[in-house]
Amino acid sequence: MSFLSPRLFIGEPAPDFTATALIDFQFEELTLSSYRGKYVVFFFWPADFTFVCPTELIAFSDRIAEFKKIDCEVIGISCDSHFCHLAWVQVPRKMGGLGDIKYPMVADHNAEITKSYGVYCHKEGNAYRALFIIDRKGDLRQITINPATVHRGTAPDFTATALIDFQFEELTLSSYRGKYVVFFFWPADFTFVCPTELIAFSDRIAEFKKIDCEVIGISCDSHFCHLAWVQVPRKMGAWATSNTRWLLTTMLVRTELNIIATTIMDTYLHPQNILKIFSEITKSYGVYCHKEGNAYRALFIIDRKGDLRQITINDMHVGRSIDEALRLVQAFQFADEHGMVCPAGWKPGDDGCTLTQKSPRSTSINTNPLIPTSLSPRSANLFHPR
Repeated sequence: MSFLSPRLFIGEPAPDFTATALIDFQFEELTLSSYRGKYVVFFFWPADFTFVCPTELIAFSDRIAEFKKIDCEVIGISCDSHFCHLAWVQVPRKMGGLGDIKYPMVADHNAEITKSYGVYCHKEGNAYRALFIIDRKGDLRQITINPATVHRGTAPDFTATALIDFQFEELTLSSYRGKYVVFFFWPADFTFVCPTELIAFSDRIAEFKKIDCEVIGISCDSHFCHLAWVQVPRKMGAWATSNTRWLLTTMLVRTELNIIATTIMDTYLHPQNILKIFSEITKSYGVYCHKEGNAYRALFIIDRKGDLRQITINDMHVGRSIDEALRLVQAFQFADEHGMVCPAGWKPGDDGCTLTQKSPRSTSINTNPLIPTSLSPRSANLFHPR
């Protein structure tokens, strides 16, 4: 589940639907439950005939064989009509269109599906940029949501006890305003996947510091449990080194991270704070698993203003990528600094996209004859920066 979709929970069935989809330039009826027995990557984009959206749709289409190879289907959806989808694919890529898209494009023109997945932006009347991984049984295994640029929610503030440099201190999230924050939840101390993530963040804390980004970790364990975890050397938990201050798997290890709900480790942890929370914070972020009494494996990227820029939620079995967390922070910072948007797969050093070619750092992608090249401030907002 997610902060934006409180009705959806990891491990529960993905909402089923039947809708019109564009498949191989034809309109067909598509039912999600007919994909049972396969994994499905089900993603939402904000709007047709925009700028970032086509880079994502094309990127998925160009690599569809890789998904097919692992018996996984890809389905895309927006709140546009199937007629709009058809018009978009009929525009050649060299003219700014999509060309042939090799997976179904679902039309959710009444937004019922988008609302059922909790990713409808009421202010804009379209979908957030969201992705759901659905397993062979039809259950949700992962949720990723990038809130729309024009409608970011403020991250819920809190004050809680944190373990920082082996000391208990009071930590308030809003005190980090002015910096980016990677705020991540792990299910439990003294476990198996969790310490691999905590240590991985801690060992790379300098890379986050370099881009003026803080890392805060949190679980529903007590601060005493965190302290116990970091006091166990990594070598006693199959983790031989580091600078993190987190817990490691079955034994405990220290590293160098500041944790809100700690792990046991024997060095220093650097994702900067592990809070003691009695699930109130976890519930406020919508990532509390009532069945297990702990947090989902969730990660939130919060910008300098305290607004949510990205949400990722995994089930308990799969850890997160530190590389991807870094890349996303760098992409949001680039967009903030340059006023551009970042296409699919953007990484530091790549160009951004703007409505018109302005500088060597920008790439104009407005070659679509259906989109005007001269826009008023009001009309430009309709196309940029989805």
